[in-house]
Amino acid sequence: MKLIVSDWKQAYKWLSVQASTIFATIALSWSLLTPEQQDALLQFIGLPPGTLVAIAFGTVIVGRLAAQSGLDKTE
Repeated sequence: MKLIVSDWKQAYKWLSVQASTIFATIALSWSLLTPEQQDALLQFIGLPPGTLVAIAFGTVIVGRLAAQSGLDKTE
């Protein structure tokens, strides 16, 4: 069983890795906010937290499935 893809050194170029990094940073930043700030931000955005998480996961999946020029490599 292969655990690491052959071009793992190029992972920082992948949309899925970039999206995961952005959303992990947002999650960390979110945990640093006070509950009042979190509520104010959710009211400003106008979406419930579950919807935001679903959008984040969907973005990562789309980034993983999207063909990226110069990165497609067949083994």
